[in-house]
Amino acid sequence: MNAPKEKYSEIVEQCKQALTVIILSADIIRTRETLSLEGEKCLQEIKTQAWRINRELKQAE
Repeated sequence: MNAPKEKYSEIVEQCKQALTVIILSADIIRTRETLSLEGEKCLQEIKTQAWRINRELKQAE
């Protein structure tokens, strides 16, 4: 009976790890690349959404 819950927990953990990679990658891109204003806004939106999803996943646990 616990198999679906364990699988869900595993998926949530994988999502958190992926979001961490996205957030760190956004920071690396920002520090190493000269971005246009539009590129900077896009990168910030990606990071903002990744943090939002990460918070929601943590609250759902």
